[in-house]
Amino acid sequence: MESAKLETELYVPQPDEWFQATLTDNSHKEKFHILSLSTGASVYCPWQKISYSPGMHRQCLPVGTLFSVRLVLDKRGYYALEARVEDANSNFDSGRWYNELAKATITDWKVRTGCPARDCGCPIFVLCGRYGGGPNGFEFEVNPEDITVGSRVEINLRRSSKRGWVGFIWQVL
Repeated sequence: MESAKLETELYVPQPDEWFQATLTDNSHKEKFHILSLSTGASVYCPWQKISYSPGMHRQCLPVGTLFSVRLVLDKRGYYALEARVEDANSNFDSGRWYNELAKATITDWKVRTGCPARDCGCPIFVLCGRYGGGPNGFEFEVNPEDITVGSRVEINLRRSSKRGWVGFIWQVL
């Protein structure tokens, strides 16, 4: 009876419809966030559904962060199909998020690429190798053989047309 009542009272969104929402609960950040729509309805949002955020930070976002979200209505309520950070205070191309240096621990490593968990808890795709070289760039070289699962590294975040954000391993700590 309760689920039937829920389905009749809640709006059924179309898959291509976007809604504004606010992050109201990040206490389960390793698994999911709870967003709130302007109607007060809650949206269950696994962090993997966040497709765009500053520096690809998806788990450590603060309460109050603004999102655009696509939804589906299931038996228990709204579920995020995709969420994008839209907070005006989260400048994607400058400030804290651009050229961010972060310390991280490698959790997956294959030849020259892998995935570390940053100290904030957020994972990101990383590359090991040469970057820059132009007048506004820089160069660094890290031997990928020096990196294994569990290695502590410092990474530099850069925008990527393929992945949104990518980390370059700056040094092995």
